[in-house]
Amino acid sequence: MVKTLRISFALRMTTKVNAVLFGFKHLPLLRKWLPDDLYRIQWLKFVAGIFALMWEILTALAGKWLFLLLLVLLPAEFLPMGPSPTLFVHIFLLTTLVGGIFNDYLLETDNTAYYAVLLLGMDARQYSLVQFCFECIKLAAGYILFFLVLGELPFWLWPVLPVFTISVKILKGAFGLWRFDKKGQIDTANPAVRIPAILVLLGTAYGLPALGVRIPLTASVAVMGLAIALAVPGLIRILRFQNYRVVHQQLHAAAEETAEELENASAKQSLKQISDEAGITSSRQGFAYLNDLFFRRHKKLLWKPCLVTTGGFLAAIGLCLVGIFLMPELKPVINQGVMRLLPCCPFIMYIWNRGQNFTQALFMNCDRSLLTYSFYKEPKAILRLFGIRLKAVIAMNLLPAVVLAAGMPLLLWLSGGTAQWTNYVVLVVTVLSLSIFFSLHYLTIYYLLQPYTAGTELKNPAYSVITGMTYVVCYILLDLGLPPIAFGLVAIGFTVVYCLAAFLLVYTLAPRTFRIRC
Repeated sequence: MVKTLRISFALRMTTKVNAVLFGFKHLPLLRKWLPDDLYRIQWLKFVAGIFALMWEILTALAGKWLFLLLLVLLPAEFLPMGPSPTLFVHIFLLTTLVGGIFNDYLLETDNTAYYAVLLLGMDARQYSLVQFCFECIKLAAGYILFFLVLGELPFWLWPVLPVFTISVKILKGAFGLWRFDKKGQIDTANPAVRIPAILVLLGTAYGLPALGVRIPLTASVAVMGLAIALAVPGLIRILRFQNYRVVHQQLHAAAEETAEELENASAKQSLKQISDEAGITSSRQGFAYLNDLFFRRHKKLLWKPCLVTTGGFLAAIGLCLVGIFLMPELKPVINQGVMRLLPCCPFIMYIWNRGQNFTQALFMNCDRSLLTYSFYKEPKAILRLFGIRLKAVIAMNLLPAVVLAAGMPLLLWLSGGTAQWTNYVVLVVTVLSLSIFFSLHYLTIYYLLQPYTAGTELKNPAYSVITGMTYVVCYILLDLGLPPIAFGLVAIGFTVVYCLAAFLLVYTLAPRTFRIRC
């Protein structure tokens, strides 16, 4: 068992180290300085190993902590009954059962399992049991650390909650193996049964406390004790089961089939969004003609989300107007809320902006073919088409932005106004500037870091990092506490500087970076 753990962990870390090295090689600032044979450089592999180990620890804790924080602790804080150990355990019990329906640690597969069991021929039973124990240890450690930081639960509950969660995983895994023995194949639960069960559990977890009802702590602990007791025969079945290799073969085949179905469904959905009308044409010429045809053929894909977002903004503004005229006591709340909403606009626009979908459609249905021609990658041609596309995507995103930019000053004025008329101007210009920024941002990183392969697979770590950091920055701005006017002026100035820098970078770097990934 120890040898199996050592080999499987080494295999997992090797895979992650190679992924980190691959990411280093594709970072714009490091790419030209790193040699082609960087996989043979020991000190670089050591540095990548440190990053991989840190990432392994972070992901091991993050999933458990996010579950406890977002699905258990925060709802307990905001429910009318108020936070308490009884309410925490009530929600924890039911949401853990929901988690048990989704996964059990045992009947799962990934690339490491495929390499170890199916390619390298490791003992499938030992590998499965070692990985299951390893995941359970990570779960227990993550929970105990969270409870240590939280410090609000009785100490005797600290071991009970992770042991109960592990028991649920054992029961789910043992049930899956039992069904395998009966049918000769891995059989997932029927969605017609699984989905109602999930809805009932979630409704009980959050709905009952909203009505002032919760499961008593003694009853919750009794249910946990019963699950722990039932897990003992389940664990015996898991330990005695011998056909783990066949299980892994079926799991891997099912995973490949599911991935292929999702890819085909995504392709079919994309084709449905493309207009096949024979009469679509344009009176423009050159790159403008190409871009105009693209937008006309993809109007469903590009314009429908903008229209939905615009309708949502109109509905929200309309509700606020109704509140102003029918409930005058809401005027001060709306007046203060409008100005406080301004620093939230980056996050709002990040959520509804369709820049990433736009660039993916550009590559799949246009650039993937044209990037095989050299003229398409010349600096003047790239800058010309970049400007044409930018105007089009700005015009598309301006529709909901104009509604928001007009509605916020209107609500501010009707709810009592402001002593400084410049506030109205800053509101309008800031919202429009942020809309232009997000339109430009995704198109710029698409040209500078073109992340897609010929098969439309996302394969550029730098692109994923930058899009992830965009979310992080927008989220941080929610709680940064900048005065609304100061935030607006900074946002406007940053957008202007970003526009100038984007055109310069696209002209100088895109001829080398705007290409099909291998």
